[in-house]
Amino acid sequence: MNLQRSFAISLLLFGSMFILTGCAPKPASEEGGDDAMIVSGVDDSEPAAVETMEASTPKSQPEKEILPFPHPGKMSEADIEKILSEKPPKEATMINLRFVSIALLLFQVIYDRYPTEEEGLAILLNPPMTPDGEKRDPIARPILIEDGWGNPIQYRHATWDNDLPGFEVWSWGPDGDESEDDIRPDFMDEIVKTAAMIEAGALDQLDSATSESSSDQ
Repeated sequence: MNLQRSFAISLLLFGSMFILTGCAPKPASEEGGDDAMIVSGVDDSEPAAVETMEASTPKSQPEKEILPFPHPGKMSEADIEKILSEKPPKEATMINLRFVSIALLLFQVIYDRYPTEEEGLAILLNPPMTPDGEKRDPIARPILIEDGWGNPIQYRHATWDNDLPGFEVWSWGPDGDESEDDIRPDFMDEIVKTAAMIEAGALDQLDSATSESSSDQ
């Protein structure tokens, strides 16, 4: 995968994070210094990435939280566990469901498919070689494919309303079994929209724009 396409993927997934959560990062002064919730590599000096996805991003909803950590690959398991342990189990579960959904979109972009049900979410921990023969780093950490009670997040294939192949992710809840306390994400409509953007060529458009910009320099 070339550098431009890697950049395009990162940019689109950055935008999808905002689509999922419906808000922009809160300033550190509002969140309490070192515990401020941030998105890795994004600050006031990088407005272009935000503007690129602005047209497809809903209005800000301050009451919703963004993912409370930078890129998981740049954090230790202990750091992630500490952050999630400070959340109520249900809230930690929803955070991980959001992360897993984005990770599955990234997997689909790289491999042109979603994990099989036999592979499950565990394949995000040890991705196969890419079609180009590139070895991939883990897309997730073990703690990120568990719910707030330490049980595996559930995953299966699904066909979305727009007839795109897709997936379902959910938690069995505190009892660890199918029941009325199961937890399902409340943002799947936005995941489907993001997948449709990818299918419609959003990455190719970003890749092309990046290539043209590089050639003009």
